Amino acid sequence: MTGEAPLALGRNSAASGVVLGLVLALVLWLLGFVSPGLLLPYLILFAVVLGILFGLPGMILERRIRHLSPAPGPGPSPSVPTRPPSWSPQEVFAVYETSRESDLWKAFSEQKVDPRLLLGFTRDPPGTVKATFGLADATLYRISRLEGEGVIAPSDADRLGFLLEQHLGQGPGRVVILPGLEALVEAGNLRSVRRLLELGREKALEHHGAFLASLDPLSLSAEQKAVLERDAVRLVYT
Repeated sequence: MTGEAPLALGRNSAASGVVLGLVLALVLWLLGFVSPGLLLPYLILFAVVLGILFGLPGMILERRIRHLSPAPGPGPSPSVPTRPPSWSPQEVFAVYETSRESDLWKAFSEQKVDPRLLLGFTRDPPGTVKATFGLADATLYRISRLEGEGVIAPSDADRLGFLLEQHLGQGPGRVVILPGLEALVEAGNLRSVRRLLELGREKALEHHGAFLASLDPLSLSAEQKAVLERDAVRLVYT
């Protein structure tokens, strides 16, 4: 018996009583104790009465089983990285598993790299990011569904690809930071995001730059993450 079976005891008992009531009424009709005109009322009466008589004890027993059974404990909580990612300029390509966009800005700022070499994309107001992390000279675009200057729609993977390719192609030491890949996946096509990652890695290698991104580890299924990890893309667990 499965763990779910006892919790359906009342319902199953009532159903058995209804069936028995219908059968009993039909037997009485076949034996001539019930006239054809009274068959339907007897069917209904016997089904209701026996359904209650059988179902009530089952419901009482079911409630006792629920009361005595231990409450189900919480399932295993998913692993959420708590240590911010570290980065060195020698690391050309990485997709960090973190839900915190600030982790990437901190990792970049700690290396004291010239902010003029940075092209970044943020879901927060660019001015706030620049002031918080000392990136006044960096080029930042906001990823948002809102329209405006310096704003890119999360579904516009083509424009993101053009900007990062243009930036990395300007010379060695250039860095592109793209946090929150899950927002791009939700707004567009998973494979277009994978192509964007492949483009970033390819251009970073070609022009001796760096491409850093982040992904909320709880946002995608195992199948979706497997698509992103194909070919050259790898996720860094922090």
